[in-house]
Formats: sequence, structure tokens, C-alpha cells
Amino acid sequence: MKHLLTLRVRVAVSVAAVTAVALVLLASGTWIYVYLEDLEAIDEHLVGETLEIRADLAKGEIEEDEFAADPFEPRLGLAVISSAGPVLGITPSFPIEVVDLGAADFGFSIQSGVNSRWRVYSTRREGVIFVIGHNLEEFDDVLSDLASIQILLVPLVSLSTAWISWLVAGRSLAPIREATETAANIGINDLTARLPIARLDDEIGQFTAVLNGMLDRIEKNYLQAKRFAGDASHELSTPLTIIKGELEKLVAKDSLPEAAEDGIISAQ
Repeated sequence: MKHLLTLRVRVAVSVAAVTAVALVLLASGTWIYVYLEDLEAIDEHLVGETLEIRADLAKGEIEEDEFAADPFEPRLGLAVISSAGPVLGITPSFPIEVVDLGAADFGFSIQSGVNSRWRVYSTRREGVIFVIGHNLEEFDDVLSDLASIQILLVPLVSLSTAWISWLVAGRSLAPIREATETAANIGINDLTARLPIARLDDEIGQFTAVLNGMLDRIEKNYLQAKRFAGDASHELSTPLTIIKGELEKLVAKDSLPEAAEDGIISAQ
């Protein structure tokens, strides 16, 4: 558990998480953009077809083949309905249930048949209802394929980013690991070791240089304290020797009380 919380792992996980969130937002935006753009293109096409049919009807040029299946536009459906109720003409591939739903909802709508979904545009003019639809099978397939690709790419790119971040973080943190190993070996018996500095033009190198400066001061102060202790010991050895000799003379004369002699002997 401790290993999983290392800085290297946290960096890799954080970068992967940020990348995943950014990719999800980008993928969602792309999907919505494609959806709206394709739907707008379909709507423009339906309006154009409606205007042509209305113009032909006004001229009395609508014939039976207008409602025949068009090999060039197999996904397009057309229905012309009289306000009185009878259907004047309908494309064979256009589900009647979709036509009925579209005729009751003027403007643009999405209607579902038994096995299909349609983008429908319906309008009324001079007692005639025009219903034109576009089969959304290919439209839905494109969006489904796009979503599948995005769902696959988001984790792959996130994992790749995490792996690259792991490598970069490991290389960036290598000087810290070396400095940690060196610092662990610095003790009172050896204050001469210093932390390795890979480069001074980054934050880690500058921080290591500051630590080395601190170690220099510690070593200097320790050596000064050690010299002071040695000098003090040397300077005090002669007076202590003299005092010891004088005490021994006093004890040898037997001129002191017994209690005083016992105290001097214990002090020696």
C-alpha cells in the first residue's frame, strides 16, 4: 500500500485522470457536433425536397413515379395526404405509422417505425399535407461507430499517458532517490559525504545545493565543537593533576577529619 502512494505513482495517476476527463469532454463535444451537423444537413435536404414537391403539385406535375422508390435516394420517404384524409401518394419504403405520426406533428420530428427511425418534416399547404422522411439507419450507424471508437480510445490514450508520465516522473525523480540514499549514509563518523547534483538549472538541483551547504555548515560546527572539547580537555588536565596531588598530600598528613578524608578519597 505504501508503494502505491509514492509521488511517482500519484503523478502518473493524476495525469491519466486529467487526460481521461479531457478526452471524455472532447469526445462528447465531438459526438454532439457530428450529431447536430448531420441532422442539420438532413433537415435542409428534407426542406428542399418539400419545396420541390409543393412546386410540382402547384403546377400539376406530380405523377405516379414521384412515389416510386428512388435508387439514388433509397433512404428518402415521401407521402402526400389530403386534409380530408385519403393518402394521395406514398413511397413504398415509408412506414405508414411514421407518416401518421409525422402528419399529426407539423415541423421537424424524429419518429420510430416498427424496425426503423426516421427524421420527418411535415407541412400543410392548400389543404394538402406533405410528409417527407429520412431513414436514420446510416445516421445512427455513424454515431454508434463514432461512440465505439471514442470509448476505445479514451482508456487507451489515458493508459498510454499514465505510462509515459510514469517514465518521465521516474527519470525526473532519480536525483532525489540518489540524494536520499546518500543522505541515509551520512553519520557522525563521516560528515564529508555530499548529495549528488545532476544539474543546477532546475529546482531539484538548487534544492540539493542548499542541502549540501547546510551539511557544510554542520560539518564545520561539529569540527569546531570537537576541537574545542579537545583543547578544553588538554587545558584542564594540568590543573586537575595539581589539585589531585594537593589532595593526596592532605590525606597523607592525617590532619583532616575522618569525614573529610573519606570525601576526598571518593572524589578521586
